Amino acid sequence: MTKECCICNKEDWEDLDYIRNHEQWYKMDMRNDDEPVGFKVCRNCGYVTYNYIDKDRLSEIYNRQRQIMSSANIPTCNRKNLYHKTFLDDCEDKGFLNLKSNLKCLDVGMAQGAFLNLLHEEYGIKKSNLYGTEWSESFKNFGKYEYGINASKEIDRTIQYDFISYYHVLEHIQNPVQELMDIRSNLKDDGFLYLSVPVWFESLEEFSGPILSSFENLYHVNHCCVFSKNSLLNVLRKTGFEIIHDNSDLYAYTILLKKVDPKDEVIKENYQEIKTDLENQKEAIELCNLAKYDEAMKVYPNFPDVYILNCMHRDVTKEFDLQVKILNQGLEETNNSVKIMYQLGVLYYQWDMVTRSTPENQYYSNNIKKSEKILKDSLTRKPTEDTLYILAMIEGQYKHNYEESVRMFKQILEINPSRFKEIWDRISYMWKEKK
Repeated sequence: MTKECCICNKEDWEDLDYIRNHEQWYKMDMRNDDEPVGFKVCRNCGYVTYNYIDKDRLSEIYNRQRQIMSSANIPTCNRKNLYHKTFLDDCEDKGFLNLKSNLKCLDVGMAQGAFLNLLHEEYGIKKSNLYGTEWSESFKNFGKYEYGINASKEIDRTIQYDFISYYHVLEHIQNPVQELMDIRSNLKDDGFLYLSVPVWFESLEEFSGPILSSFENLYHVNHCCVFSKNSLLNVLRKTGFEIIHDNSDLYAYTILLKKVDPKDEVIKENYQEIKTDLENQKEAIELCNLAKYDEAMKVYPNFPDVYILNCMHRDVTKEFDLQVKILNQGLEETNNSVKIMYQLGVLYYQWDMVTRSTPENQYYSNNIKKSEKILKDSLTRKPTEDTLYILAMIEGQYKHNYEESVRMFKQILEINPSRFKEIWDRISYMWKEKK
């Protein structure tokens, strides 16, 4: 089924299924046997999306994938809460932190409600003023009964909200323009819209962090809206929202917005260039999977994982200077990717651990100092438990700042309780070493 483009209102689509693997989605029961993937690009404005799928069917697919709220979801949401707090604290001069406890907040697609609970614990919003929507019954009930959130399947349209969040939700909605136009009427004129979405066609990477090895997973069919940064801005202009703060490091593209007058202005992209970009991405991923890293870099230079995998290849790992050279080349080509920064910090740290294998030979060397500087820079851009872990080791093992080391290890445990034994073993070791 075709439908007019939600951005430019034209019905002029170019089929992109020639680069997709239908069989994968058929086996996952996300497409029928005789049904195309439906991948397409608007020839008029360049917006990439999929054929329209009935909302009830979409809901059934999402519910099937999110049947049970489990313990594995806790560290995932704790990590995201770190990103939330980092971003929102950076917005202090934008007025967000002036929120009072009586202001009303809505999180659309709240999962188990961890972010709304953060708004209560960190920013003092009253539980009675926290509202969330979630299609999964298990996740919705967890938020309702564990955190005391006003949780429902649909948005309460009788309420005017001061703060509305769509955190990695808008890309799952088939008509983002209509969605934001609808929610605009429920946002107060001086309210904030908080939005985070993946954007494609800039850097070739999986925004949630894993090494990218599959074109199909990069373009997962649940992501109905395949935004470029330009097409997202087209959506925002059309619906009357202006970006007042943004961040591309934390978790894809995260923005805080205020209401402005809508503009029926579409900045068009060349759909042929987008087709070529998609073809190059697929080719680069396939070359990378064959360990043809130099060829993959030429096809798509802004591909952080290709530099990391090249650096880790068995023919390279014995040459420290070559590894450093490859990662520094990656930083130049990817505009200082946080992912590559982290890997470079790890390399300096691990190389000293290997070359100075006994505790008496280990000291606060130049390599460890480089590792610490790189990882601290990385931590300010994207706080992660893995970065904290190595910095905690440096504080204790090399600088003998045992109290700071233990503090950082306990912070990791707050993020990921499943690392309980490993972290407490480290804490015990640090206290043993303290004289």
